[in-house]
Amino acid sequence: MLARMLGHITYLSDDSMREKFGRDLRDGKIDFDFDVEFQVESYLRYQADSFVGGFDANTYLLITKVLDYFDPAAGFDGDLTKAMASAKADFLVVSFTSDWRFAPVRSREIVKAIHGNELNVSYAEIKASQGHDAFLMKIPHYLDVFGSYMNLVASEVDA
Repeated sequence: MLARMLGHITYLSDDSMREKFGRDLRDGKIDFDFDVEFQVESYLRYQADSFVGGFDANTYLLITKVLDYFDPAAGFDGDLTKAMASAKADFLVVSFTSDWRFAPVRSREIVKAIHGNELNVSYAEIKASQGHDAFLMKIPHYLDVFGSYMNLVASEVDA
């Protein structure tokens, strides 16, 4: 539960957490105990309880490790451009300004590596305050970018 609570914090931005919860107390008063006092604690505990009930904690730990260890350039002397050399696809790379897990600077590195192989890539950096979870939100600019790209793909398939 604690791992999920900590992980959940990293998926939301500071602005998003402040906007959603601020420093609001759950019952409007300070109790000076170790029970849930702030709204954010209540939310995180609820999310953790829901998660633990339907997800194996060991799987969560393994997924987190895989994300931490994954380095597509590792087998190519640390050169991401070389790692992308065998790709044959067109790409859409989308990043969100407040995403701590996959920061825009990493997305721009991917775009640069794709360009280094003279492949087609569309890139959009979406201004969003929702952190890593922004891709789950109905952000108009994000929906427009994604929808336009998918329409382009569909038109090429139909052609």
